[in-house]
Amino acid sequence: MLPVLAFLVAGVVMAQPPALRVCLGPLAATDTLLELPEGVPPATVWSEGAQRAHTQWLPACAPVHPEATRVLLLRAAGASRELILRGDSAAGGADTSTDGPVPRTSGADAEERLLFFGGRRFLRTVTSFDAVQAEEAQKPWQDLFAADGALQITKGRGGKYPHHRGVFLGWNKVEHAGLTHDFWHCRAGVSIRHRRFVDAGSAAGCAAARLVTEQEWCLADGKALVRETRSLTAFAGSSFRALDVTIALQALDGPVKLGGDAHHAGFHVRAADAVTATEKETQVWLPTGERALGNDIHADLHWGGMSFKLEGRTFTLLLIEHPANPAGAVLSARPYGRFGFMPLASLEPATPLRLRWRLLVFEGTPPAHEELARHSASYRVPPRVECLR
Repeated sequence: MLPVLAFLVAGVVMAQPPALRVCLGPLAATDTLLELPEGVPPATVWSEGAQRAHTQWLPACAPVHPEATRVLLLRAAGASRELILRGDSAAGGADTSTDGPVPRTSGADAEERLLFFGGRRFLRTVTSFDAVQAEEAQKPWQDLFAADGALQITKGRGGKYPHHRGVFLGWNKVEHAGLTHDFWHCRAGVSIRHRRFVDAGSAAGCAAARLVTEQEWCLADGKALVRETRSLTAFAGSSFRALDVTIALQALDGPVKLGGDAHHAGFHVRAADAVTATEKETQVWLPTGERALGNDIHADLHWGGMSFKLEGRTFTLLLIEHPANPAGAVLSARPYGRFGFMPLASLEPATPLRLRWRLLVFEGTPPAHEELARHSASYRVPPRVECLR
């Protein structure tokens, strides 16, 4: 079967864009979202034969967050190893009959934003802050939902370890000017405060939807140490839904060192609180060759996953590290439902740190170990895209 491709591009439509060569290599059997190279002019439609692919414009995220806005959704291509795509800027608008759910953004509440697939919730960003109820609302997070849009599969407020909520970020030992601050538990008055939604982009028939938020890491007196820009790009593969996360961290008042221990630092996901009652059925997925350090901590790996039971249904979450992240990150995975990577790094005011992960959500029978490894490879070593002049 010929592959179906769709991608998002930034710029002004040109009348005669050049062709693209997409070299798939051995990874053609997985769906993936990948960035296009600089200098690729946009087109309304790119196609190979009868298969069509549509474009969408997304604005730049922010000057401190230099994420490319041109991304391509590549459907599994089977035995194909190379594609030649030709652009047609006059081919009309998006084809809403393309397979798979259609993402869009919504949310009138000033403290929440939602991403939908085909009218069903997939992602909710919660940004509320309350200095009095700090344990409940001291940093933003993302909730994930099952494919039906009704069942929330990640933890919200309350429950075991209230500071764990959904998809979240923090380090328990953040060093600045000779002092150490805890931005994991957010103790002693420190907090991560949402400032604004930078932009959001989606359209019917397009491949993906993006939501961008900006936060500041603040001390008890309100002084900001770090500016965080979080870009969330959602898309759907043939057997999963995905969230690409890009986080830019910029020191605002001198150098900042991010430190801590694997259980209390980094980028983590916490399954719904009800999973604590079924943790004996939780399965942790690890790549071949990883090194167990003890106490549920693992090294020498670039992906990790967790399958868990919730209301009689099985869900699998796969978290993949981008190869450009700082080397040496370790994975913490607790059977009650929390797992994530801890990168250690230093921030300088003039050089924002960019961190990236891909989170895949599967429902039903867990994927085979080999399939999880292929998804990791397609993110870490994506197909090559060349603009033909």
